[in-house]
Amino acid sequence: LGTEFGCFNFKEIRILAEREARKYSSSCDKEINSYDIYREISKRSNICAAAAEREIALEEEMCYANPYMLSLFHTLIAYNKKVVVVSDMYLPAAVLERILHKNGFCGYKGLYVSCDYGCNKSSGRLFKYVKRDFGDNVIHIGDNLSADVSGAKRAGICAYHYSRCSEIGGFPDSMISPLGSVYKGVVSNLLYSGFCDMNERERFAF
Repeated sequence: LGTEFGCFNFKEIRILAEREARKYSSSCDKEINSYDIYREISKRSNICAAAAEREIALEEEMCYANPYMLSLFHTLIAYNKKVVVVSDMYLPAAVLERILHKNGFCGYKGLYVSCDYGCNKSSGRLFKYVKRDFGDNVIHIGDNLSADVSGAKRAGICAYHYSRCSEIGGFPDSMISPLGSVYKGVVSNLLYSGFCDMNERERFAF
């Protein structure tokens, strides 16, 4: 995105902009949305706040489903379980809903996004809205120990940790370039999501 707008230190600017936006957030958990971030970016570069729409378009184009979680989702729906989506995210619910539907996640009963509610999973506050709407008999599954497990337990919700694919893969931290990040994401989700039935030799060959 930075290259597209002629801003070659975009990564650093965006990280700083998000940090600054959270600093000035009035919400209880310092939650923000993508438009807040780009207002800060516009103060530090020639990229205007309207570029937030371009980032959103790229998110919608590039995001794809974790195959294991998609399979689990459809299994739960087939068994008539109520499924809700809870996310700590700066993309508004309307954007996440388009991404979810595009990738086959249809039929969930609720979507709770931190930037829309002004509170997050880590504090446990976002889960309280889930309990308000669906009661205490809730199980949460997520890959972040702090937000998805500890945060859920703070709200009195049973939680299960789903190991993050990129961590299982053991890729080196030096792979921080955009291309390296894409490679790690694609390969990790293919091999380590829990859906792939390759043996270790086949995985090594891949």
